[in-house]
Amino acid sequence: MTRSGPRISPDGTRVAFAAYSDTWTLKVASLIDQSITVLTDRMGASVPAWTSDDRLFFQGSGGLWSIRADGSGLGQATFADSAETGETHGRPFVLPGDRGVLHTNNRTRDLGVLDLETGETTSLGVRGTYPLYSSSGHLLYAGVESGTFFAVPFDLGRLQI
Repeated sequence: MTRSGPRISPDGTRVAFAAYSDTWTLKVASLIDQSITVLTDRMGASVPAWTSDDRLFFQGSGGLWSIRADGSGLGQATFADSAETGETHGRPFVLPGDRGVLHTNNRTRDLGVLDLETGETTSLGVRGTYPLYSSSGHLLYAGVESGTFFAVPFDLGRLQI
C-alpha cells in the first residue's frame, strides 16, 4: 500500500493522508487513540489540505474536492475538464484564515487559487508546482523545468501575485 500527502490537522490531533491499494482512499488517523476513519474512496482522492473549520480539500478527478473530517459534506470545489484534456487541480494548500486554496493545474503546471468566499478559481499567471504561502507574504513554489524554488510577493487579501 502506498501512502501520500500526510497533513496534520490544525489542532494537532489527527493526520489526513491518501492511501493507494487499487484506488486512492482519503483517510484520517487519530494521534490520540490511533483510530483510522475512511473519508472517501471515490474520485482518486489524494493530497489533502486542512481548513480551520475541519474541512479537507483534496485532489480528485476533475478538480479539487472538499469533505468534512467526519466524512460528511463531500463536494467538488473546482472544475477541470479531466476527460477532455487531462486537466486536474492538485497539490492544494489552504491559505491563512481559510481565505483560499492554492493549487496546481496538473496538465499545464499553472498555479491557481480557489477563492473560498466567491467559489471562483483564478490562474495566478505563473508555471510551477507545490504552491505554499509563507508568513513573510510570499507565494513559494517549485519551478517546472528547472526544479528551482521560487518566492514571489503574494497579496493575501486580493489573492494575487
